[in-house]
Amino acid sequence: MESRNLVLFFAALSLCIIFIAQSYKLLSSIQNENSITNLNSHYFNQENSVDDFSVVVTDKIKMYPYSLLRNVYDYPVKLNIDRDIPLFWHVHKSGGSSMKHIFTCLKKVQTRRMNDPNICTDKEPNLRVCHLPFGTENLGSRVINADISSIDGVQRAMELDLTTDGKIYNLPNCTSANCVEEEFIVDTSRIYDALKIFTPKRRARLFMLWRHPVERALSKYFYIKVATWERNYKPQVANMSPIEYAQSNLCYNNWITRRLVNKMEGDLTSEDLEFAKEILKHKTLILLLEDMKGAVERLRYFFRWNIEPLNDEQQHCLKQFTYEKPINVNAQKGEVKIGGKEWEVIKLKNLMDLALMDYARELYKVQGQIIFQDNLAINDVLK
Repeated sequence: MESRNLVLFFAALSLCIIFIAQSYKLLSSIQNENSITNLNSHYFNQENSVDDFSVVVTDKIKMYPYSLLRNVYDYPVKLNIDRDIPLFWHVHKSGGSSMKHIFTCLKKVQTRRMNDPNICTDKEPNLRVCHLPFGTENLGSRVINADISSIDGVQRAMELDLTTDGKIYNLPNCTSANCVEEEFIVDTSRIYDALKIFTPKRRARLFMLWRHPVERALSKYFYIKVATWERNYKPQVANMSPIEYAQSNLCYNNWITRRLVNKMEGDLTSEDLEFAKEILKHKTLILLLEDMKGAVERLRYFFRWNIEPLNDEQQHCLKQFTYEKPINVNAQKGEVKIGGKEWEVIKLKNLMDLALMDYARELYKVQGQIIFQDNLAINDVLK
């Protein structure tokens, strides 16, 4: 009888332990769903480090090529010591063209698709810094003849060792003591493919501009109707109505999520969305098109470019391309009402990107507190 009671006692005890363990697991899961709040409170505990926060990073984000992205919370950024390279993910119709001009305002070298034999092309046997006319001769635009937004361009960059130390210098055919290795920005619309040009010794520091996915899709429609000069111009769009475009395969379908997880075809899953969130949370500096002034401030602060003084022309340049005269704004765009038929059709096609946008907005707030401390110590160059 006593032995039977002992068996029943231990059985009951085991069930209690299992129940407590499952309850703890569920509680942890719920807490992780509210990871933004957790991140916020955790990072402000100065005794904790970035590496020991409670949100579990999936194994996939530790695998190649995502492993070549530096953690966004590994800061302060010291490009000249860590040898990291800024990587701008150019999401089309999200202020990317203006951002690339802003790089020029800051006198930063950037990769670029080039097809001007009088200046340089991205088909040449060597990589080099090319000079484009922009503003005064002093400002100018310096670009590396490398197209990182095409598969062929990515392959060429890998073959020519774009990210190898000592590859890009401030002077052509540099052999003198005046040679300085040039800091540069990699620009790409193919985020997954572009990661392959980086190495464990020279990782990428990813940043991107966000725009509302439905607004972006509509902007693309109105722009591509008339942009005959663009290489991705679609003549069939010229005669499409907004609703016809929204219902067609030419309209964006969770483009950002698909690019992040490298799944351009087929159905996306909840796991894909969660993984995309992980990449944003741990590996991406979030900037918002609706706060372009703040985007420039954060960018300068994050990469420590704010310690570089700006002359009058640079300040005017920043002001112009930030909000006075942004690039590639289509003056002929039509109006589509929020909640209208076209809007709702595009919305249904981009539910994951919309969820990702909401998540990015929360991350923007968190990064403002953690990295920038809501008090950016840089000059207000856009007054």
